[in-house]
Amino acid sequence: MLHGVIHDLMINFILIFTLVSLSVILLDLRKLSRSIGTKLGIGLLQGGFGIVLMLCSVHYDKIILDLRQLAIMSAAYFGGLPASLLAASLIAAFRIMYYGTTSPALAASASALVLGALAGIICMLLRSHWLKWCLMAAAGSLLLSLTLLTLLGGEQAFAVMPYMHAFLLLGSATIGGLIQLFHLLKTAYLLQRTVLNLSHQFMNSSITRIYELTLLALIRMIGAETGSILAIDRHRYRLVCLYKLKTYTSPMTLVGDKDVEAIEKTKGGQSLLYSNWKRERPMGLIERQLYKSGTRSSLHVPILYNGSVIALINLGASQSKFFRRKHLNMIHQIAPMISFAMALKDSESKFASVTQSAHDAIILTDQQLNITSWNQGATYIFGYSSEEMLGRPVNMIFPESYRERQVQEFTALSRTGSLEPIPSTIELKGLRKNGAEFPIELSLNSWSTGGLQSFSSIIRDISQHKEVEQRLLDANRKLTQLSMVDGLTGISNRRYFDEMFNREWKKACLNRTPIAIMLCDIDCFKGYNDTYGHQGGDRCLKEVAHTIQHALQRPNDFAARYGGEEFALILSGMDKEEAAAVAEAVRASVEALAIPHASSTAAACVTVSIGVYSFTPSPDMAELTALEQADKALYQAKKAGRNRIAVCAEPGLLPK
Repeated sequence: MLHGVIHDLMINFILIFTLVSLSVILLDLRKLSRSIGTKLGIGLLQGGFGIVLMLCSVHYDKIILDLRQLAIMSAAYFGGLPASLLAASLIAAFRIMYYGTTSPALAASASALVLGALAGIICMLLRSHWLKWCLMAAAGSLLLSLTLLTLLGGEQAFAVMPYMHAFLLLGSATIGGLIQLFHLLKTAYLLQRTVLNLSHQFMNSSITRIYELTLLALIRMIGAETGSILAIDRHRYRLVCLYKLKTYTSPMTLVGDKDVEAIEKTKGGQSLLYSNWKRERPMGLIERQLYKSGTRSSLHVPILYNGSVIALINLGASQSKFFRRKHLNMIHQIAPMISFAMALKDSESKFASVTQSAHDAIILTDQQLNITSWNQGATYIFGYSSEEMLGRPVNMIFPESYRERQVQEFTALSRTGSLEPIPSTIELKGLRKNGAEFPIELSLNSWSTGGLQSFSSIIRDISQHKEVEQRLLDANRKLTQLSMVDGLTGISNRRYFDEMFNREWKKACLNRTPIAIMLCDIDCFKGYNDTYGHQGGDRCLKEVAHTIQHALQRPNDFAARYGGEEFALILSGMDKEEAAAVAEAVRASVEALAIPHASSTAAACVTVSIGVYSFTPSPDMAELTALEQADKALYQAKKAGRNRIAVCAEPGLLPK
């Protein structure tokens, strides 16, 4: 018995799935209104499904369950009152014809007709998807209860009701959920397809054409009845395109803030949604006219470029609450494409203004890739005259190593039969008459006349561009180097020290090797400046810096000016004994310079004090604390009388 119930349930839900699939595929839920013929067609379709559902009823414990009510609800959802009444009438008529004019048949038929009326009214008055289905399911359950009480009496009716109600509510939830799911999938597909189509159509369209394509695509995708795009024109708004009464026009008339109130409210870049004009609506002159002509819902989305509003998309509908937040989200996914297209057009305009005097080569070839047209720009670039090149193969202007690729590009374009240009230019080498190779930029196009295909090539000599590009790379490389060098001493600066210390720290952590940090300070340098002047101090800093740099023996040893008269050194892989030896060598080298220093308390010449800290870092240690340890050692060296080194004992793990 249970196997039979499951079999019947599966058949019913397969039928429901089929019903919903066909309805969503055949019908556009975005349409505000349908003709009476379409509504009656929906009623006929759903009535037929209701009859099929009656024939495929579920039998359980002497109880017969069917989902005819769902067909009536579905008819109301997709076609309104006319559809639901027709579907209910067909189901009622079949019930009487199939079972005769018995009391149960007449009661069930009457219940179907009443449900058809109630469901149709519910769908006419409400907008919310789930609220419609909940109220229709409640109405169906109520009518079902009344019918059972009328036919079976209290006790027997109450025994059957749980099965009937559960079956109806489960079916209602299933069909409502499937409609919602299919609608979301269909909407996502339409949005993706619209974005893809527009991205291709924008490639070679003018700005006005881009606005036109955008407006028509949004009208189709959302199902709005009216629409327009206002574009900024010298601080004024111009109505560049208008869709009304299923007709597209391009008025190009000027519009002011008083004409369209939404202009002022969207200047900051925020979108506007007026779901119900009876409660709240824009009050511009044009918007008042739209209200009189029947508009009851609208949305307004600004198009931004470089942070400024360059245009305003307006969509309208005659039904209140037609537009929702999801429609704004859909347009927001398309608006960046328009901004990008505008940026592209802007770049093209700037590029054209810079290169309008350039001598580009424009070359036409036939289907066999023989040259049929050769302009003066081609002569200027390649060195061949028109007489020399007409009838010759176009691959003459490409080096041997590039000819195969060039033929492949022409062949690919020939096979597609495309009338559109290749989306991007191709960079390759050209060959001048004198045999010199040079970089070029090539774009191709093709067209067909009388079945014969021809090609056009626009070729630009980009030698200077490449040279400038290389010089720019060299300049950037030089700037990068300069940003890491101390301007006075010529050795690395504090910024580069921090970068190198971080790099060597990570390397030492990974390899578990020691690293030594030294902080070196010129003794009594303030007194030196006071005695010999700042210019003398600068010369002293330079000599000390170069001496420290030359005292380092290994290629990977690093020295930098840390600040003022202080220098910092990084010695990777050195323990404290080795680091102390290097520090002593540095100290001795500076002292050996014998730069006079009359105001020093350490010696008669310029000397340095050095703090050394050698340690093996780990991820649990902190770079800053390591520098602090070296600074403590430097302090000890100064405290002990200067012109000496001090080594800090490793204190163990230094917490971050």
